[in-house]
Amino acid sequence: MKDPPTRYRPLLAALLVVVVGALAYSNTFHVPFVFDDEPSITENPLVWGVERFLGTREGYDYNPRRFVGYLTFALNYDLGGFDVRGYHAVNLAIHLVSALLVYALLRLIFRTPYFRGQGSGAGGQKVQFESQTSNLDSNLASLASWRFEPRTVVPLFAALLFVAHPVQTQAVTYVVQRLTSLCTLFYLLSVVLYVQARLRGGGALPGDACVAPMGRPWLWLAGSVLSAVLAMTTKEIAFTLPLAVMLYEVFFFRGPWKLRLLWLLPILATLPVVPLSVLTAGESAGEILSDVSEAARVQTDIPRSHYLFTQFRVIVTYLRLLFLPINQNLDYDYPIYTTFLTPPVFLSFLLLAALLLLALFLWWRSRPASPRPLTPDNRLIAFGLLWFFLTLSVESSVIPIVDPIFEHRLYLPSFGAFAAMSTALALLVAKLDRPSLCRGLTALAAVAVLALGVATWQRNRLWQDPVALWQDTAAKAPGNARAHINLGAVLGEAGRMEEAIDALSEAVRLAPEHVESYANLGAALASVGRLQEAIPALFRAVAIEPDNPDALNNLGTALTNVGRLDEAAAALSEAIRLGPEQARAWYNLGRLHVLAGRSAEAVAALERAVALKPDYDNALVELAEALNHVGRFREAAAALAPHLPRLAHRSDARLAFGVAAHCVGDRTGATRELGALRQLDPRQADRLASFLSRPCDEP
Repeated sequence: MKDPPTRYRPLLAALLVVVVGALAYSNTFHVPFVFDDEPSITENPLVWGVERFLGTREGYDYNPRRFVGYLTFALNYDLGGFDVRGYHAVNLAIHLVSALLVYALLRLIFRTPYFRGQGSGAGGQKVQFESQTSNLDSNLASLASWRFEPRTVVPLFAALLFVAHPVQTQAVTYVVQRLTSLCTLFYLLSVVLYVQARLRGGGALPGDACVAPMGRPWLWLAGSVLSAVLAMTTKEIAFTLPLAVMLYEVFFFRGPWKLRLLWLLPILATLPVVPLSVLTAGESAGEILSDVSEAARVQTDIPRSHYLFTQFRVIVTYLRLLFLPINQNLDYDYPIYTTFLTPPVFLSFLLLAALLLLALFLWWRSRPASPRPLTPDNRLIAFGLLWFFLTLSVESSVIPIVDPIFEHRLYLPSFGAFAAMSTALALLVAKLDRPSLCRGLTALAAVAVLALGVATWQRNRLWQDPVALWQDTAAKAPGNARAHINLGAVLGEAGRMEEAIDALSEAVRLAPEHVESYANLGAALASVGRLQEAIPALFRAVAIEPDNPDALNNLGTALTNVGRLDEAAAALSEAIRLGPEQARAWYNLGRLHVLAGRSAEAVAALERAVALKPDYDNALVELAEALNHVGRFREAAAALAPHLPRLAHRSDARLAFGVAAHCVGDRTGATRELGALRQLDPRQADRLASFLSRPCDEP
């Protein structure tokens, strides 16, 4: 088949990357909110709309270090509420754009002086690089049946690995980890714009058609700085961005350092952004970098030395996942290593040190001044390895983070690893210089990308079912109490209460001093009527953490169910004082007032619950019933009417609306609800028929 014209190759490559990524994540649009999505999005009223997020300082104050990321959640809410499809569509778009930036950044490397054949030496004198044209270009040109140039092959393969690899699923499919993927997008964009500025400002060959003028270089540089700030206000891992730009400058550009520093200074000026935000936060760096909410943490703090020893092993695990993505896990039960000389730590350190030394060796030997210098392709391998270590350094060094490992932390570093892997493969193809073997390796690479894409699709199938996801997590991390807590929660939501109690009992055994274990176990026991067991568990939760609103809310609910209304009211009132935005606590307080016969107070509490969470179905129905009870029928009908299509399966909602419709003179609506109830729940239909047979003001 005839090769496509050169000018179309980047477009075709980009299209291929997008198609592969879209297919790999095509089954994610109905993945529900999981894990930290709930406290960060569905239970966080501050991100329920841009007006609410930006209207006061509360949105900014919630997490100023990640302001941009949370702003996108507010935008998502405005566009579709809690319809998870919109959130996944944005996450996938971010992933695809990031993959295209991987492709663009690597293509730009092949346009820099080290790959174009000459550069500016010391003092501005031009020097000719000895054998500096890429070894890949010369050898691959001899292949009659495969004519993709390395500047296309390496970027394309790296971008395909990035977009299709299953290790990326946690950063893409897990909604709240948009903070990681969006930060990576801005990070890569900042580097791309910087390189474009350099190429248009004197870093390319005169007359190079690849960098035809497209605006003044300072505009590209300004865009790079803006993108850097956006990255740094999305997630703190962007702290290394100025250092990554400097790494790129050192590796692929030449010239007097006084001149080069003028280009670097605007980017380097952003270095204090993240440290200043950390210093003003009033929290430790480890708490700030933590990937889960406070309520979900079960581990204790780790000493810096122990965390560093553990990270040697963690980084080797990351490398294993990149080469062999099996036994992936949402929430690892990773051992904490306390001694450097223990074999897993020491051997991991030796491997990482060897890789780091290899990178430095390849960089040093690929200098034009070196005797018999290596080709620039080796420099690209070194750059990829150093990028990997640099971008991991924020979360995998001496700053103790509650959780030592999470797969989404690989998202940004994986660019460097995939760049090095792709270049090494291309070098191997070039050295073989045999068309049949080259075709075989090319086919093998294509099969690898296909296999990774299928593995990603399969991993995303697991994310579709929260119960299956947490069962998988708990099975792979049997000593992780948090995995059992979350398994118990999703089993409870699925109505599998006895299984939920078993999972939560195991969590209590593993973490006897963790409030969430007892709070959730007590709620599960109460839901199946085992109140005599539930209440002691909930009192234990409150004793462990007296200012935990969830524990107080669960305790108040259980006490309500056994008729201890005064104690229940005290617990629920305290839960609301500590968490005034908790819709569930307001709803439970409203229920308590209904049972106590305090209708006006019930309406006020239930209205607050609905205001905080407009799609809170139980609160909506309870509010309509309470409004009917106090004779505010028109308000009851108005509260339910917009939600009737969603509540059509609920007989209590249809009964409440039928009563309200009858009392406001809407006989058509009342008759419709009666007919629906005859099919749905004959007992409720009889109640509504009895009510419709008499004047509305009769008791």
